[in-house]
Amino acid sequence: MRGCLSYVISMAAIALLICIVCWMFATDFIIFDILLLFVFGALHIVVALVIIVIVIWLIKELLG
Repeated sequence: MRGCLSYVISMAAIALLICIVCWMFATDFIIFDILLLFVFGALHIVVALVIIVIVIWLIKELLG
């Protein structure tokens, strides 16, 4: 029973996501501009964190 309910809930979530995306495309919703801004901001943070992790890993490998 739980497997069937999980399937129904996941199908409903996918349908809702498709409806929201189609609505955004149909209305040319401004959230795309906002999301694009957040993506570029997050990309800078993620790149900086990856560089920090690589530097720490290199230091650990060289000194350890």
